[in-house]
Amino acid sequence: MEDAETYVRLERGSARSRVNRADIMGDMGMPDVAEEDFMTALAMDEQEVLRSEPNVYFLLATYKKDKNLNDEAMEFLKKHEERHKNEILSPHFHAFRSRLYLLKGMTKEAVADCKKALLQEVNPDFLSQMAKALGEDGQFEESLVYFDKAMKLDKQGKMRKFVMEERQKVIEKYAASE
Repeated sequence: MEDAETYVRLERGSARSRVNRADIMGDMGMPDVAEEDFMTALAMDEQEVLRSEPNVYFLLATYKKDKNLNDEAMEFLKKHEERHKNEILSPHFHAFRSRLYLLKGMTKEAVADCKKALLQEVNPDFLSQMAKALGEDGQFEESLVYFDKAMKLDKQGKMRKFVMEERQKVIEKYAASE
């Protein structure tokens, strides 16, 4: 019951203890509690939270997206980007923001963010995200090329079903556009 004891001990206290508890709750699959703790900690002492968890705004964006609160997620991404303006943002940041852009119908921005992610790291997830963004932007042939690249890099086949389903959607859109 060590986790329960830690949970109770961290229930009260400083912004730092709230951040620690939020990390634990997130790891335990309790994103709503983690989100609440991060928000409480930020209200208590924003600078301390940003020192102890530099990616807090990115984490909050992921929690908001999971609830389909995409505008709020985008606001947290803007805060994350501002906080890290003198740093190179991670490829995961760009891929995540690309997903939000697609949900908002902002296909050109989604493609641009995918390009930034792929400049830093090439993996099947980022390639399939690029393929999806290109397909949504009407660049069907290029989209199919990226889906094929994603499939070739996915050696373990973990993304095969997703890639095949998304690829088929692009093919159908392409056929309907001709």
